[in-house]
Amino acid sequence: MKPKKRAMPTIKLMTSPDSPKIFLNFLRAHPTGVLATTDPINKPHAAVVYYYINSNFEITFVTKSHTKKYENMRRNNRVMLVAYDDFTQTTVQVSGATEQIKNIEETQDAIAKMLKSAALTSDVGDPPISKLYAGDYVAFRIIPELIHMAIFLRPDPGGYDIFETLQFAVKK
Repeated sequence: MKPKKRAMPTIKLMTSPDSPKIFLNFLRAHPTGVLATTDPINKPHAAVVYYYINSNFEITFVTKSHTKKYENMRRNNRVMLVAYDDFTQTTVQVSGATEQIKNIEETQDAIAKMLKSAALTSDVGDPPISKLYAGDYVAFRIIPELIHMAIFLRPDPGGYDIFETLQFAVKK
């Protein structure tokens, strides 16, 4: 069964015509981020994940079925993913909703991308999630609603021109 091709999301607001390219380039160059979820009593939980972003700005990542983030996303699919580059002091925050990927091929593809990113970015090679005995692998997709970037190397400190923003139209 082939995965359904999704339509390009509608961008409601963008800082500049280059914003989409800037976000895709940054997030593809930084394949790890901190995923924030909340538990049933709204206490925050954060964990580092390897992720992949496609040209539709959908972000896929893998966890296991007995992790805290998995349980949290089952109850509340609202998340934030933060990626950071310490050299340029650039940070990207992606907020949106997650959906579990049920398609076997898509799940296997997400696992393969995670393993490839871990091999390229780590001396160890294996991602941390592979070392947990926490159930089966489960893939998720973040459908972004807002992506916000701060580039602190831009020339005017304190100015709004250090920010890039993409806001997507949310389907209800």
